[in-house]
Amino acid sequence: MIGMQYQSYQYYSYENLKELQEIIKVDGIGIMDIDEDEQIIEYQIDRSKCVRLSDLIYMITQNFLRFHLGQLLDLFQKLLKKVMLFQINHIEHSYLDTNRIWLVFENQSPPLSIVYTTIDYKIAFTGYQCQFYEKGSNIISADYQIQKIIKVILNNFKKNNIFFNDSKQNEIKQQIYDPIIQACDKHDIKNTQSVINYIQADFEFQKEQQTISWDIQLENSKVDLVRKQHIDQIQQQLKDYIYALKQETSFTLEFIILTQIQNMAAPLDNPKCKFNKVDKNNEYFKIVKQIQEENQIIQKNHLQKDIQQAVDKALKKMLEYYKFEFSQEEKQELYDGVLERILNLKLMQYFYNSPHYHLEISQENLLERELSLQRQFIQKIANEEVGRLIQLHILILINDLI
Repeated sequence: MIGMQYQSYQYYSYENLKELQEIIKVDGIGIMDIDEDEQIIEYQIDRSKCVRLSDLIYMITQNFLRFHLGQLLDLFQKLLKKVMLFQINHIEHSYLDTNRIWLVFENQSPPLSIVYTTIDYKIAFTGYQCQFYEKGSNIISADYQIQKIIKVILNNFKKNNIFFNDSKQNEIKQQIYDPIIQACDKHDIKNTQSVINYIQADFEFQKEQQTISWDIQLENSKVDLVRKQHIDQIQQQLKDYIYALKQETSFTLEFIILTQIQNMAAPLDNPKCKFNKVDKNNEYFKIVKQIQEENQIIQKNHLQKDIQQAVDKALKKMLEYYKFEFSQEEKQELYDGVLERILNLKLMQYFYNSPHYHLEISQENLLERELSLQRQFIQKIANEEVGRLIQLHILILINDLI
């Protein structure tokens, strides 16, 4: 996407390695690395060439990106076709949402921009076999879920008055949005595809221009001419964010950019608004960092009690067979070692796959979800760490006897 010159990282658990390996042969994105020990697949994604669907929708609703109505219909068709093709090839994605759907630009396609542009892309999915740890859910078929996603997008646009052509709001709502929503409610993916096909034909979808007859004609768009004058400034703003936050995680960078999109969009259509200065001493950066640090402290405090109980339980069981005595200092090292391993589990990075988790779910609920997942590993890791300490004492004892 325009100005997004950075790498982001995604972490997902998996259940069946062989099946996952076959899936990513036909539906891979970025650089993929599988950690078989932790059963995690890690994606490294070039954000200059890929955009997450949730980000795309958010930036459209914030009046930042320009997108044709024809492009939206074409996007829906691509989503439906991908799911239908995978059904034919017996590939199922039971945990699909807008954070796991990516537009991957192809053939040197220009990036999405603050002005209208035609784009060439394919759709890629991530998160196969990985449940929604941030919110919990049942297994849902991809054909059902993709229609739900389309419906949610359109309802979101209706709520935020996003109609792509203000002079045709009522017509677009009644003749495009509502018929597609009603089709999605029937949960028949072929019928939904047919409805969109009909709308594209009825409103003269132009494949090369990616427009329909109700899209704004660019030669008459004074707004787009003004926006073109700001392209360099927007690119510089994004470069400044990336540079100022180069020592932070990609999640922190994405979160700050996404939450500042509205401020960046304001000067595009209102000459009275000015672009904010961006540097590493930005007050908003400090606030975000402070909140993150406070959440980490709260998380550690919650875990420490559980870890102490788990370690003490493991020690008590082990000492039924081994007559060793451990100092309080050794016990504290055990507590600290277990805590460090828990915090460094790759699966915990899942909660930082997308800023939208933190924008749409309360921090309290998200923290509880993360703690709940971490607690599943505490006793196992405590047993391992206690076992290592016992083995160390056995080796020391043997060495003393030699």
